[in-house]
Amino acid sequence: MPLRTLSRRRAAALSAAAALALSLVTAGVVTAGDHARSGTFAQAADLGAVCDEVVPSDIPAVPAACAHVDKAPRGVDVRKPVKTSVLEARKGIAARAVRAAQEEGVPVAAQVAAVSDRVPCDGDGTSGYRVQAMYVVTADKANRFSSLQDQIKQWAGGVNTVFKLSAAKTGGVRQVRYVTASNGDGTCSPTLLNVTVPAGSFTSFNATIAAVQALGYTSPTRKYLMWVDGVGQCGIAQMYPGSGAGQDNYNNGSAAQYARIDTACWGRSDHSTEAHELSHMLGSVQNDAPHSTTAGHCFDESDVMCYADGGGRAMQQVCPVDQEVLFDCNDDDYYSTYPPAGSYLASHWNTANSRFLIGGGDGTGGGSPGVPTVLGGTLSVNNPAVAGLPTQVAVNLEVPAGRTTTVAWTSARADCVFADPRAEQTTVTCDARSATATKVTATVTDSAGAKLVRTSALTFSTAARSAQPTLRVDGSAAASYTACPNGKGVLSAKVVDQASGVAVKGLPVSWFRKVGSNAPVKVGTALTNVDGVASTAVIGTTAGVYSTQTTAAPAFASASGSTVDVDVAAAACSTSLTSGVDHTSVRAGQPVTVTGTLTRTLPGGGGTKPAAGEKVAIYTQANGATTWTSAGSATTTATGSYAVAIKPLVSVAVQARFLARPGFTASTAVSVPVTVVPWTTQLTATPSTATTMSGSPVTFTGTLTQANGGTPVALPAGKVEVVYPVAGGRTAIAAGSTSATGTYSIAIRPTASGTATIRYAGKPGWTGTSVTQALTVDDWATALTMSATRNASTGVVAVTGSLKATDKAGSTTPRSGVSIQVTYQSTATRTATVTASTKVDGSFAVAVKPTATGPVSARYAGTVGYPAATAASVTITVP
Repeated sequence: MPLRTLSRRRAAALSAAAALALSLVTAGVVTAGDHARSGTFAQAADLGAVCDEVVPSDIPAVPAACAHVDKAPRGVDVRKPVKTSVLEARKGIAARAVRAAQEEGVPVAAQVAAVSDRVPCDGDGTSGYRVQAMYVVTADKANRFSSLQDQIKQWAGGVNTVFKLSAAKTGGVRQVRYVTASNGDGTCSPTLLNVTVPAGSFTSFNATIAAVQALGYTSPTRKYLMWVDGVGQCGIAQMYPGSGAGQDNYNNGSAAQYARIDTACWGRSDHSTEAHELSHMLGSVQNDAPHSTTAGHCFDESDVMCYADGGGRAMQQVCPVDQEVLFDCNDDDYYSTYPPAGSYLASHWNTANSRFLIGGGDGTGGGSPGVPTVLGGTLSVNNPAVAGLPTQVAVNLEVPAGRTTTVAWTSARADCVFADPRAEQTTVTCDARSATATKVTATVTDSAGAKLVRTSALTFSTAARSAQPTLRVDGSAAASYTACPNGKGVLSAKVVDQASGVAVKGLPVSWFRKVGSNAPVKVGTALTNVDGVASTAVIGTTAGVYSTQTTAAPAFASASGSTVDVDVAAAACSTSLTSGVDHTSVRAGQPVTVTGTLTRTLPGGGGTKPAAGEKVAIYTQANGATTWTSAGSATTTATGSYAVAIKPLVSVAVQARFLARPGFTASTAVSVPVTVVPWTTQLTATPSTATTMSGSPVTFTGTLTQANGGTPVALPAGKVEVVYPVAGGRTAIAAGSTSATGTYSIAIRPTASGTATIRYAGKPGWTGTSVTQALTVDDWATALTMSATRNASTGVVAVTGSLKATDKAGSTTPRSGVSIQVTYQSTATRTATVTASTKVDGSFAVAVKPTATGPVSARYAGTVGYPAATAASVTITVP
């Protein structure tokens, strides 16, 4: 595979690069064109004339492979040795793979993003099918194993990162099953073999394979991934033809396979030649894949295995260029952990199924199948379905340990109904009248919040089938039926598929009535439900012969059912009513469903039948009461049944009644007692302060809740009152309502010390409750000042002053809006008093005109919480 950079990937054309040994021969015929030469070649015997190298096959009946050595990428000279220092500086592909996965929305843990040689520990590290990392050098060259072994292991770890993150794109878990050694701390690293081969072993791929085979590296349970310390190539690998999906695929352990990467292409950060060649050994990309070049690669860019390899297919830019370092653009050619049902990878070889990958294979041959770390799964649909009949759908999940899942099934067609829309395996039934293909989707959410959405096509067969309707009148399928005078009837039909006996959904049904020799008249139409039952609206019953017929649908021809001869009784029918409740004891306001059946008996005892379409009323009587109250009503179904939900707030007796009407007598069911347990309530109250000055505001806040199985639940719109002390031994009340969250806030202005009571009076079904809070209320200290000045020319005296109040903490505030009495000498023998009102700042001012010498004084009479105060008097001399 060529080394490719982001800038070159944006170009319209790509330079071919790596040498790839691919077994692309079927029945002795090479199907891939030569990259370097025009034309084709036919027989395996002629390979030497047209191939750069012929690689013999180790599998009987599988012919030799044709290997093509492509040109190296621009700027990379595979003929030149690479210095140790340059190789040591290469970080490998891990970091770029992480960025690419994140662009795809794949969450990546920090330890995955780090450059590391850590790979999964699996089993004992050696048994079973595994990838063997090898450093290979010829005997005539310096052995650089000690200098480069750590670096090669890191690059191998990066290869694992590519496989792991590419699997995460489709919600699965796959990692390379390397031969590993324990690090002693619970982690493992790839075991890297130090292999020395004879001089000249790198002259060809065949020579390299022969050299390592001579050393015993021939196990079919190994993929030998060789970092060759040599020059001349970029990468080259073996792949066998055959896209069979089973574990017996040639590339899945039938013979030892080899890949060679030369130093020019080791550990590069722009493209992983190592991951590319290993993917070839695992079976990518087969010739019949949807986007195969027919030369071992793909043409739908961008991904690790796609490039212009001379296979005759023009490249197409389908996926973002940053996905160049991950496998399988759109997950449809060679690598998907959960291929959709019916897709190519669901029925052909899928590299993700290789037993050389943890999570792949069938779990045999060494190691475990892997533990999911992300939510994954496949969706299967039993196609084609028959419109109107159920077909099985299932989502097969892989769930990380410790997580639970919920499933929600939906369909693109509104008429499609799932038997259990939350089950992993269920059935879906769509209307018989339409055979238009649709899609079904399973949305899976796990307890960690991860979401998996899988969608698959749902197709329908239109092969002819037969459906049989059975007519019923008021639920009776008898050949004759007698109706009550002025009664009502329900015409229904059950339609089943004759071949399977399964109900048919969404099939149109019509009902007809024939009177005498008259032509039949259509009296109703309806669609069958998921149970195959169609019913008309309730209609007045008229004597005649009734029949039913289905309308033709894509898979069902029109069909008629048996007839029912209906006549009408001459006298009124007697009725009988039953009732019962689903709960005899409930909490206040919780629903109680009243159910029962209304039947009618023909005059003269002609048999008991359901009374359909009749109104049944429900009444309740509270314990200790003498009157009944209407609580609801319902119309009986074709079987005479009814159901009414009531929500009693107190313990009651429940009674069902059917009122008499022409053609029917009245009937009353036996009353049923229902015990209602009231909710207990709880109130909290917190004052803004428990110690205050007289008349100052105190705000109470808190919550009102009801007990709900031990868990408090907010009680909204509840009236809460605060009863608080005021002067004179009296109390005052302030009220408020709780919010939707059960909270309240109420302000009071107490004027005396005492106890405040915060209470909820309760209501039917909810008990009352209260709490108390002690309040300490102190009086203010008041101080009044005054001054008086006489105008000698006018004799008018200006009296000014102020009134202030001081709290317990010594903080002073003015008293505004209160009256101050100013007394002065109006005559020598009499005094007069005038009143002044204090302003916002507590000051007052008044003018008086005494006619005799004497004192001028000011007094505050006091109010609740504010004691009286008198200012020092001032003597005014009047000449």
